Amino acid sequence: MLNPGSSLFRIESVIPLFSALCYAMIPIINRRIGMSEPVLTMGIYTTLTYLGLMLLASMLVNLLPLPATQSGILAALFQRWLWFSIGDICLILVTACLFSVALLCITQAYRIAIVSSVAPFEYSYLLWASIIGYLYFGDVPGIRTLVGGSLVVVSGCYIVYRERKEQDPSKS
Repeated sequence: MLNPGSSLFRIESVIPLFSALCYAMIPIINRRIGMSEPVLTMGIYTTLTYLGLMLLASMLVNLLPLPATQSGILAALFQRWLWFSIGDICLILVTACLFSVALLCITQAYRIAIVSSVAPFEYSYLLWASIIGYLYFGDVPGIRTLVGGSLVVVSGCYIVYRERKEQDPSKS
């Protein structure tokens, strides 16, 4: 989806890949320790982990010198902080509340359901990212993005179908 081999794939393209890897660890961790911890505790741990990592990343970005590159992405990442306006703070608080509710819901879903049955619902991110990208940035998904996204969704749906078929041999 990042078009490897094209001029769009640069070293900073690793950032969303690393983010996706970290996000993929959430269901695994939830399954491992989720049944022994209450969902609210898991939500607090996750939120505090995000907060700590973001504070660390923010401090590093503000302490490190701006890299000598022509990359707009790196320049945006390394720009200096500006103080928030009241509107910004309100937007951050609303977003934090929505994120917290969503985090508790997805954590509970991964705790009580089979991962392969919950994961396909997360594919709606592809649709929402495409819609938001189009509405706010005027980004029209290319053929590679559409084919790659479709491949991910179809593969996930097949895995759910296969898992359910293995659980109920009478449907063979």
